[in-house]
Amino acid sequence: EVCFFRPEEMMVRLLPMVCLLFALGCEKTAEQNETQTTQVLHVPTISCENCAGAVRKTLVREPGVMAVEVDVETKLVTVRVKESIFDSAKAIQALEKDDFPGAELQVADSEAEEPAS
Repeated sequence: EVCFFRPEEMMVRLLPMVCLLFALGCEKTAEQNETQTTQVLHVPTISCENCAGAVRKTLVREPGVMAVEVDVETKLVTVRVKESIFDSAKAIQALEKDDFPGAELQVADSEAEEPAS
């Protein structure tokens, strides 16, 4: 039996796949290097686990949101986000549109202004 394997044909067929894999790898690396931060929202109208689920669903649809945790008891929502993409004002507007008015961004203790002496 004669082998008709031609390396140049194989390279022509493999090159597009290698380029695609390389591009996907570069995109993933850029995504991993993106600065992530945590934002905390106070949502006073959360009253039960159903509300918590609805808040989660609303926030997960917002650009830049990586994860959402809701504490029904304290009415605080912790959102892990890509800093350059997430817009807290738009997230608050989305919550208001989905019947959760009065949401406010909480200032972290390290960001709070020092009292004047």
